[in-house]
Formats: sequence, C-alpha cells, structure tokens
Amino acid sequence: MKGPLSNDELRHTAAPLFGTPNIMLDLTAPASVTGRFGSSRDLEHIALCLDQPHEFIAALEAEADGSPS
Repeated sequence: MKGPLSNDELRHTAAPLFGTPNIMLDLTAPASVTGRFGSSRDLEHIALCLDQPHEFIAALEAEADGSPS
C-alpha cells in the first residue's frame, strides 16, 4: 500500500478493525454496503491484512493470465 489513507479514501474503503492492511483492492465500480446499525455507504476500495500477501498477488496475476494456480 502507498501509505495512510486520506479521510476521503477512508469513507470509501472497507478496512479491517485490527492489523495493518497490506493489500488494497480497487473496485471497478462502487459497491453499496450496509454496515452496523443500518448505515449504508458506497465502497470503492477493500483493504486487506494478509499473512501471505505475495502469494495472494501471485494467485490474482495467474488468474488474470488464465494460468492454473
């Protein structure tokens, strides 16, 4: 990830409550989600905190290339 998210990015990002995100997925179109207590917002990004981020990226790249993983 490029560094801390701006306040605007945070409003449009699903992020873990604990841990430091090391993967950011950018959605091709905003996704409307309903959060706790019925609040809703549009997400443009999903931040993940993965134990093996390099393996995750390799699997995504293999899928995009059409290679078996």
